[in-house]
Amino acid sequence: MIFSPYGTANVETDSDGRRHYRGLAPSLVDLLVARCREFSSAPVLVGSDDEIVTYAQLFERAARVAGGLRGAGVSRGDRVGLQLPNCVNWVVAYWAIHLAGGVVVTLSSRSTPPEVDHIVADCEVKVVLDDPGRLTEGAPFVIEGQGEDSIASIFYTSGTTGRPKGVIIRHRNAIQNAENQRRMYAAALGDSPLRSIIAVPLSHITGCNSLMLSTVNYGGTSIIRSGFTVESFIEAAVEHRATALVGVPTMYWRIIRDPAFSPAALAHVKSISYGGAPTPPRLVEDIRAAFGEAALQNGFGSTECTGLHTALPNEYALSHSSSVGIAMPVCDIKVDDPDVHGVGELVVRGPNVTTGYWNRPDATRDAFTVDGWLRMGDLGRIDGDGFVYVVDRIKDMISRGGEKVFSGEVEDVLAAAPGVWEVAVVGVPDDELGERVGALIVAEPGTALDTAAVIEHAQHHLLGYKIPELVIAMTEPLPRNSAGKIVKSQLRQSIDWREVPIYRRGPVTRP
Repeated sequence: MIFSPYGTANVETDSDGRRHYRGLAPSLVDLLVARCREFSSAPVLVGSDDEIVTYAQLFERAARVAGGLRGAGVSRGDRVGLQLPNCVNWVVAYWAIHLAGGVVVTLSSRSTPPEVDHIVADCEVKVVLDDPGRLTEGAPFVIEGQGEDSIASIFYTSGTTGRPKGVIIRHRNAIQNAENQRRMYAAALGDSPLRSIIAVPLSHITGCNSLMLSTVNYGGTSIIRSGFTVESFIEAAVEHRATALVGVPTMYWRIIRDPAFSPAALAHVKSISYGGAPTPPRLVEDIRAAFGEAALQNGFGSTECTGLHTALPNEYALSHSSSVGIAMPVCDIKVDDPDVHGVGELVVRGPNVTTGYWNRPDATRDAFTVDGWLRMGDLGRIDGDGFVYVVDRIKDMISRGGEKVFSGEVEDVLAAAPGVWEVAVVGVPDDELGERVGALIVAEPGTALDTAAVIEHAQHHLLGYKIPELVIAMTEPLPRNSAGKIVKSQLRQSIDWREVPIYRRGPVTRP
């Protein structure tokens, strides 16, 4: 058996074998009330302008804005759009909507008018809060009797495979996920307080649930920034003595290579969490060397999982660096219809998992197996010790002449090649083979890509049919969405692969 630092205390098993944490607040309203009583004078927010808001002040401001929402006609269950950039008022508005009894519908501040119009119409949004400088107030209001099965929020997916779908997050889902996150933080922080930086969009499940909401649940402090730059991130971490950093792998790559980075100045950082994209083993080693005293943890989940579903504990960060970890105490994960290598679609269940999509019974039906497990859309395997390995997105798997090529496996190998900064592997349509393996590679800043060296490295680690035949050296960073994930659909559509010659690799002597 492996060691899990996340524990089984207060885990209760239902008659159907499913588990949940017992003794938690029944709703987000009850959670906020409890934390504001317990940590009344402690800081909960630090704004970009260094404005400090205590728990008591957050509650008072949110209650007044809730009164304003009630005055505007918002009642229990009404959807309220939240379209603000990262700022203190985003958090105030989020909690105000809950105190008013409404449902938070997150809208990216970068969304186009047609995208916003679609979401507003789809879930019949009653009010949209989109003025960062002004939130209408009224007599303080706090709703009572909000149940755990009530809808708390709706997060719309990116819509890369069709029109965006609204993922329903119930109060129970959010509360159970917040406890998952609390245990992950506690395993790393010990007696240290939680002070985390939010530089990813609060409108995304990571910024909202995995960071802001979980920090409130912990009784910690969120240091809010309007976006990510290495300079502002390091500055905020040093100035406010951040103890926890959360981000995608590329973020850490940039931080530890920046001239402003100083391990001594960031010695107060105790927790390093990463996810959202494959993390090359070499980068994990670099992070460990740069933050020697910090615990490293890889997290994996989705919007439909309300955030976190598995985590790789610090104790296994190096020895199992290619794994996304083990299931959290109340979460189940298994492989559906595995092949001879044990690879199949990952399916999950747990109290953090959504019950479906807003106004989309067809999509809800397709998302779940007949026995109620959520399809992740990821191909993966699980070893005998319970470590989960994601090998690819189903839609990104390449079929080359009838052979399966998992783009994630190829990306991991290429990312470890000398001089490679970031990489994306995609299937390129081909008349002869159906698809060929294409790779878009960005070299480390200040260097030129040595394509021959990268391919030779791949020849030492991959079977021949998996090695990229179409290679493009990119001069700009690869396009990413708000969650930090590479947008492969854009890469497939924006490049005329017919103009890219097939790379003819020479022989190599295998070790």
